[in-house]
Amino acid sequence: MFADGTFHTLSLGGGRPSVEIGQTQRGGVSEVSNDRQVYARIDLNLTSRDSFSFHYIRDDNALTPDFFNFSGSLLPYDSLQGGNANIAGLSYTRTISSKLVNEFRVSYTGIDFAFAATGATASNPLSAKPSLSISNSGLPTLGFPTGLPQGRAHKNYQFQELLSYSIGQHTLRGGIDATLLHVQDLIPINSRGSLTFNSGGGFSSLANFVDDFSGISGGASISFGTPLLKPDVVSYAPYLEDNWRIRNNFTGVFGLRYEYY
Repeated sequence: MFADGTFHTLSLGGGRPSVEIGQTQRGGVSEVSNDRQVYARIDLNLTSRDSFSFHYIRDDNALTPDFFNFSGSLLPYDSLQGGNANIAGLSYTRTISSKLVNEFRVSYTGIDFAFAATGATASNPLSAKPSLSISNSGLPTLGFPTGLPQGRAHKNYQFQELLSYSIGQHTLRGGIDATLLHVQDLIPINSRGSLTFNSGGGFSSLANFVDDFSGISGGASISFGTPLLKPDVVSYAPYLEDNWRIRNNFTGVFGLRYEYY
């Protein structure tokens, strides 16, 4: 850190001498941002009647320290953000006859993203202390951000079975669409607590902080309980569809779908 040469005084009140403070700015800190992407695809014709396809996409990214969200971050309260996203899909198509075709698909999408403490912050005992706010002092909030850590991890599995049958001017399609969603979210709560110091009793907020007195409207708060949510959601959707080619330039589509969530 380095001072910018600007100083001013804060009154303590009660006949105490004023305190001189100056602004500082962090320097020489590198913000590292990395991103990696992977893409792969395979298409195979196993036989004249069987075809297979697979694709996979992955993205990894990280930003540390996270000055994007916390530009005024002070040591030892640095945070980071990062995680990964994945998409994968597999399909198998079987031509049973000239009129009958079966398709089966499996797909997966997932994210795992977090806003958390850096290794140096997590190993420092100060990061586990309540945050401190001294109102009307010009001083920054001291402490690791109260909304961290937080994150979300979602895994979505989808299974689709489709059977198509052509007869005359009709193409009948029927199947089922099933999805399993697994969620693991770390929601932001004030788990470490926060302390606010205000003026009162004839003293400034800074003087009350020195005396360990919250002031007239200062206070303390903390949230209890687990911040982890882990719901699982399953849905089923059988369906039936008729593509009726009424004329060469006119096709009617009629369908019925039922979704259970």
